[in-house]
Amino acid sequence: MLPLLNSKSFIKEHPTLGRLTFNRLRLPEDLTLLHSWVTQPYAKYWDMQGQTLEQVERTYRHLLKTHDIYLGYRNQIATLLLEVYDPRKEPVGCHFKPQPGDAGMHILVAPPGQQQRISGYTWQMFKLAMDFLFHAPNVRRIVVEPDIRNKKIHALNRRAGFHIAKCIELPNKSAFLSFCNLPNYLKAMRENYSMNTLLSRNQVNHLKKDYWSTANRNLLAKMLSEFAHERLITPEKVSDDDSWCHYRLTPTDNVVYFFKARKLSLNHWWIDAKSISKFHHDQKASLDALQFITECQSDLPIPQDLLPTYFEEISSTLASSAFKLSKPFIKSKDLVHADYQTIEASMTEGHPSFVANNGRIGFTATDFLHYAPETGMSINLYWLAARKDRAITSTSQSLNFQQLYETTLGDKLQQFTAQVVALGQNIDDYVLIPVHPWQWENKLARVYAADIAQQHLIFLGEDKDQYQPQQSIRTFFNTTSPEKPYIKVALSILNMGFMRGLSPYYMQHTPAINDWVYELVEGDAVLSSCGFRILREIAAVGFGNQHMEAATSQSSPYRKMLSALWRESPTPYLQPPQKLMTMAALLHTDHKGGSVLAELIEQSGLSQAAWLQSYFHCYLTPLIHCLYHHNMAFMPHSENLILIVENHKVVGAFMKDIAEEVMIINQSTPLPKNVQRISVHMPESEKVLSLFTDVFDGIFRYLAQILLAHTNFPEKNFWHEVASCIHRYQDEHPELAERFEQCDLFADKFAHCCLNLMQIKNNQQMVNLNEPWNSLQFKGTLENPIAPWRR
Repeated sequence: MLPLLNSKSFIKEHPTLGRLTFNRLRLPEDLTLLHSWVTQPYAKYWDMQGQTLEQVERTYRHLLKTHDIYLGYRNQIATLLLEVYDPRKEPVGCHFKPQPGDAGMHILVAPPGQQQRISGYTWQMFKLAMDFLFHAPNVRRIVVEPDIRNKKIHALNRRAGFHIAKCIELPNKSAFLSFCNLPNYLKAMRENYSMNTLLSRNQVNHLKKDYWSTANRNLLAKMLSEFAHERLITPEKVSDDDSWCHYRLTPTDNVVYFFKARKLSLNHWWIDAKSISKFHHDQKASLDALQFITECQSDLPIPQDLLPTYFEEISSTLASSAFKLSKPFIKSKDLVHADYQTIEASMTEGHPSFVANNGRIGFTATDFLHYAPETGMSINLYWLAARKDRAITSTSQSLNFQQLYETTLGDKLQQFTAQVVALGQNIDDYVLIPVHPWQWENKLARVYAADIAQQHLIFLGEDKDQYQPQQSIRTFFNTTSPEKPYIKVALSILNMGFMRGLSPYYMQHTPAINDWVYELVEGDAVLSSCGFRILREIAAVGFGNQHMEAATSQSSPYRKMLSALWRESPTPYLQPPQKLMTMAALLHTDHKGGSVLAELIEQSGLSQAAWLQSYFHCYLTPLIHCLYHHNMAFMPHSENLILIVENHKVVGAFMKDIAEEVMIINQSTPLPKNVQRISVHMPESEKVLSLFTDVFDGIFRYLAQILLAHTNFPEKNFWHEVASCIHRYQDEHPELAERFEQCDLFADKFAHCCLNLMQIKNNQQMVNLNEPWNSLQFKGTLENPIAPWRR
């Protein structure tokens, strides 16, 4: 599949060169110009000298079947020929393992006589082609294979950040196979130009008035919806308009908001964002989400000392939204055909309930461009060797670290081993730990300086594989070899109520817990029939700072700076034509309002009800079965599930993030010692909140709105399908009737757990992982939308 390039959306204004644009090559309109370029001596490496117009036309008509070909223009004068291809479908693809997001490139600048004499003109045109390619949302790496004799293009490639992988033999030349991703390109730009002239523009390029205004309106709609849902604010109904009502909110004496909304089940407020207006002293005012927090401060129980942090999280969330609005988007009807990691990077709402969900406090503006999941960029992880006598390690019962390193690092393991030996150390005395580049540069190189100086820690360098950050920001998918494990690393960034570190002490039982849950799930015939599986966290490693440990409590972020774990990849479990999709995609709407969920249903050829039945069978039924049959509850929010989709229908699901987010509730049989951490006790009647809160309130209320808005599927019908799924399970398992009665999913009401209330009360550590149940915040009850179908 060729990259999704939109030449019409790419316009660059250069202070010296003027307006720079691209148009697709047209034949025969552009043939004379094309012929005048490719047949000249300077274009000898294109092997078209002496060809006639007819021969050039025949060649390019053939190329257009497999290539996207563009002419670049400077002030409407053609200056550049750019050929873009899918490396997997060309001979070069046999010489390396293509990654999702690879784009091959051939480039030819206009002949010297046709160029305006501007210093560095060829470089500016080369950079224009790079900017155009990286402008595409699904281009993550550029691949080139220039003739080894072409010294001029090698110099340009090096300047742009390409690295030569190897010399290869192609049908018509010996070539240097070379690669460049966006972080390496930006790094090269920093080395060529000053930070002020390059990065200052790139860092804030998305902070434009229109994007900012839209981001504020959208976030304000979410604030009104979620804060009203949690009864933190109380809008006043003004009038009815069919199914929509007009509301007024008066947070202060001088400020009033007006908007239209529909109240759906579970006190869900469907806000019409376009209808929101604000008046200050009876004068219309602009919408400002940050100002709204100030105006509602008396209604929001944010501790005064944590208010600035919440403001920073809101501001960062707005900036992230503006970035998502600024980048070329993939329409939902195309996204349902995209690869797993393209979908992952395209998400706008991973946690739909949380207002401040993209804080990333600690990242600079440049860090955001390099490491934020929505940029879709891949990075190389760093690796350290850490002394075993200071490390905490654990693996799955079927694995050891040597096997893990061989699988993860390949021939890089030999290089890292040689580096340790060259320092006079015995590699058997060390374990290897992957780390985030940001973590190394901003924390570890300073906080662990004493350990580095004494070779308790040895910096080994970059991994050769490319990894893409997932929505959870500190978990990475291997895009070079998708079958290899995910790697999750400690990251001292404050995001959504947590410092995203990893505790080596907490994780030492993680593989054992995963093994235990995995065996239970794999041995259960009901779960297997639903296509429900566990992605195991198969290994964990951590290294402590002795000075910090002596001076801090076990919950201190300073004890969670240097740790990592490995999680299985779902890729090897797929059977063609199955594909993967984060469950967050079901909540996704594109910039034009298109819905992924609606597109999946339409392209599946199924009715809404039939599609939902398949989805509920793979998602809801396993959760019900785990709760009632195994007393086991997960945290099944949209980021924690990876759906298996076949012909646009859900046919299975992978649950991940097991050890931190699984509970065995009121288990009478003792658990193995290294699994006991997940055992909790609570009133039997409250067990069912794991479904009411995380599934009904956390996911289904949004799906019901999306289906109503985009497919006109009545909300009542949606909840009837939920009830029918539960009834089917209960009918098939009469032996659990007593438990169904104790934990009644058809109860009239259930306690309302408020997620934003949790976050704003403590945005430093929203949940105590040792006692998660005691961290929950409740406010009243919610009427159960499936209660009418109680038998």
